[in-house]
Amino acid sequence: MEESNKNKKHMKTKYIVSAVLVAGVLLTTSSVMAKENWLMGLIRGEKEVKTVRTSPKGTPSPANVACIATTVSVRESALGSAINIYNSTVSGAYSTRASALATAYTKSSTTDIHAAVKNAWAVFTRTTKEASKVWKTAQRNAWSTFKTAAKACKDSSGVSDGDSSVKEVSGQ
Repeated sequence: MEESNKNKKHMKTKYIVSAVLVAGVLLTTSSVMAKENWLMGLIRGEKEVKTVRTSPKGTPSPANVACIATTVSVRESALGSAINIYNSTVSGAYSTRASALATAYTKSSTTDIHAAVKNAWAVFTRTTKEASKVWKTAQRNAWSTFKTAAKACKDSSGVSDGDSSVKEVSGQ
């Protein structure tokens, strides 16, 4: 009987130790995942990684949701158009540079080749820098307009994705 009590006590201790180990692994895993999310945000260039609300502030009214949906749609449309213009401009700059370089290497003198190559690269650089400026301005304007419009929606439930602007493509 004494042996049976020892076995029961040993088994109970074994279960408690196992439960503590499992809890420790779970806590460590969630801590590592949180740090990994924070680190991935920094790698993506996010200045600040915001925590995601897991529970809403309140129940949003259908009118507020519709209002936010409209402002998001307008913002996304503006961003989509702006990035299409950026991509088209940069693609055109590459095509123009390729043609200019091909023409440069048909020249007969070294001086003419160097001048044409330098000009091809200068035009390419100017065009891509200007495209970047136009994209960044359009991006800022789209987000600024969105934030103003979202405030007018009086969204107190937090359904807006307005904090996501830090995740926007910015390295253009």
